[in-house]
Amino acid sequence: MLSVHRGLQDIFDLNVGCANMYRFRECLAKYYRSLRDEILATVLTSDVIHIDETPVKLRKTVGYVWVVSSEMAVCYIFRNTREGAFLQDILGEYQGVLISDFFTAYDSLSCPQQKCLVHLMRDINDDLRREPYNDEMRSIAEPFGRLLKEIVLTIDKYGCVADILTNMSNRRRSCALQLRTVSLLLSLRQSINKGSRNTKRSYLRFCDTMRFHGTTTMPNTPYTILQN
Repeated sequence: MLSVHRGLQDIFDLNVGCANMYRFRECLAKYYRSLRDEILATVLTSDVIHIDETPVKLRKTVGYVWVVSSEMAVCYIFRNTREGAFLQDILGEYQGVLISDFFTAYDSLSCPQQKCLVHLMRDINDDLRREPYNDEMRSIAEPFGRLLKEIVLTIDKYGCVADILTNMSNRRRSCALQLRTVSLLLSLRQSINKGSRNTKRSYLRFCDTMRFHGTTTMPNTPYTILQN
């Protein structure tokens, strides 16, 4: 609130006392609460929603802003901690597909879930930067990068409408349908981080399958996913 106070003073030459600022904020929160509930209800009518959280620095502590969005609406929710128990109150009855990162708080929700490809790409690239000569990690990242590039090219050319799949070549149809397969297997990464050899072998076998289907070549660099 101090930065808002200084901004009003510097930009508009308004000297508003801090006590009035806090009272005004409280009034605004009450005034817009019904609108927030309306926006959240609109988001929850969507078949697919995205959720993520990010820390925000306060004067003496750190809070968290949770973002729940559909294609048409976004709702921001502030919480004092990263504790995710309140998600049951918001999403406990949601039956659509929830797209999130790998934060374990989402695991308690019963709705169908898909893990975010952007978060997975970031995590794989971070691992590769830490261990650029890890052949096992490269064997996961490179075929996955080729698959994602093929998916992006397919969507750019044909769009996301399911009926258009009938007009694709067999190879591109196969690539587009693999997008759903990828979303089902992304959660394997959690087990990979725990050091499960059996899970790693399963993931590598999956990547070998992706390598067999994908024909688009990409540079042999550890950072194949984001650089291409």
